Amino acid sequence: MRALTRPNEPPLRFEVVRRLRDGVPEDLLGYLLRHRRWPAARTRWCTSDLKRGPVKRLITQLANEVYAAEPGRTRPVRILNCLGMRAAESHARAKRPPLRVDANGRREVTEWLPLHTWPTERVWARINAAGAEPHPAYAAGQSRASCVFCVLNGNRGELASAARLHPQLAQLYELAEWLIGHDFRADLAMRDVLAAAEVPLLPRDWPLEAIFQAAPAGTGTAVAIAVLRGELPVAQALAGATRS
Repeated sequence: MRALTRPNEPPLRFEVVRRLRDGVPEDLLGYLLRHRRWPAARTRWCTSDLKRGPVKRLITQLANEVYAAEPGRTRPVRILNCLGMRAAESHARAKRPPLRVDANGRREVTEWLPLHTWPTERVWARINAAGAEPHPAYAAGQSRASCVFCVLNGNRGELASAARLHPQLAQLYELAEWLIGHDFRADLAMRDVLAAAEVPLLPRDWPLEAIFQAAPAGTGTAVAIAVLRGELPVAQALAGATRS
């Protein structure tokens, strides 16, 4: 792996953000089971609560760290937030300004979309020139590496392909759909995605919600998948174990 910093520069700091509910992690499927509704184009809680919210919390944390390290600081902390969205990906993204500033008295956040005008061909040319390894989703035939089952993905073939690639996750999503009584999309149910992918449905009494209740915060999906893969007995999962 190539170094991401030059000699004599401090090492890069990596932060992985997650949604927190009452101070403990919560994943998408856990949120869905509690919220009882899938996200939709006009109610994209998946984006607001699991992506933007945690990032904003991190930005606030970074600003607070600077003020703690510099007592008496009076000028705002300047933060550059780079996002990989491109205009060619959707009409909504095409309307986003490639550069905008959000400021208050404590921090000044510049949101920059450095690839906003890039066509797909230029992205792949840059990846190949850098010798970078693309995300495996592309090798599997997906057009984008986003959430595995995104409610905004209008390509049913890609959703079926994703179910074949991730059958256990697809089964969990379909069972959650049945449990909450709300279809994945108004025009598409997860049961139809599984049918197209020839992935069998889980029994209706499979203990998905009980596993989530027993699992450590934020691990419910991983624990449930481990059970389906035969890596963890159901009894141990229901006792709160995460590995056999």
